[in-house]
Amino acid sequence: MKKISLISIDPILYQAFSESFKDVKEIKIILGDIFSQNFDTIISPANSFGFMDGGLDLLISENLGWDIMEELQSIIKKRPMGELLVGEAVIIKTNNTVIKSVVCAPTMRTPQSLSSENLNPYLAMKAILNTIKNKKNIKNIGIPGLGTGVGGMNPFVVARQMRKAYDDFINRPFPNTWFDSKVDEWRIK
Repeated sequence: MKKISLISIDPILYQAFSESFKDVKEIKIILGDIFSQNFDTIISPANSFGFMDGGLDLLISENLGWDIMEELQSIIKKRPMGELLVGEAVIIKTNNTVIKSVVCAPTMRTPQSLSSENLNPYLAMKAILNTIKNKKNIKNIGIPGLGTGVGGMNPFVVARQMRKAYDDFINRPFPNTWFDSKVDEWRIK
């Protein structure tokens, strides 16, 4: 079974995670540095072009090597649209003995501030969960706030979207009508 942790150095995001996931015993909430834990996999909430030179992505590049960005961009350039869209994710292996892989799940097309009206954290979280679900080598994953750094989104909105993505990933019935899907979207925001 996979151990999923939501981690932040920001006490406000930690509080938001704690409130949104208080009844989910399968997910651990951690106040701390993502590199101080023993995660075998961490999330890069990068952008659709794989530039990992700002925010948490910069720390990933500095701690785990710039070759991760080079590999990510190589994969992205080969994709049909030349982008890794929000709502998609890929796994990059590292040469690190502890953090063996990075899941890159963009929260934005290009680095920018995100409004609280978008669904990017929801889409990124679903992509992460879908990408790791059948990977036997991923056992202990650290997920930061998605869209809270460079994106500047409200931590409580992000935590709520990440929780809704988790719930939908576990058990989401297909909507009966387009109106049902719209009501579901309103619940996410």
